[in-house]
Amino acid sequence: MSKAIKKGGFEVQPLETSRHNCKGWDTFAIRAGNNICLAVVGEVDRYYEEEYGEIAKLFAAAPDLLKALKVFIALDGDKEGIEHSRCRSVDCDLCKAFIQAKEAVAKT
Repeated sequence: MSKAIKKGGFEVQPLETSRHNCKGWDTFAIRAGNNICLAVVGEVDRYYEEEYGEIAKLFAAAPDLLKALKVFIALDGDKEGIEHSRCRSVDCDLCKAFIQAKEAVAKT
């Protein structure tokens, strides 16, 4: 078993590299403090098997990403922040990012 990779507030722990006698079926545990398993990525099927490692890392980084998105959203009202986001132009990449950030945080 490989050593866990620390990402954000959680850790990614590689588990198996073969499952149900299928080599290359990698699975990963997402662990919080005190070695508590929050989820296992790749355990049920192999549909996204090539992405399981990246999915596990994204899951582990989620707490930090959520904090960053909240800071980004809070800048909207800050005079030195992102007042530009008020334009809400459909062609503005910064406005699109701001709207996507608000929608993502609303899911939490």
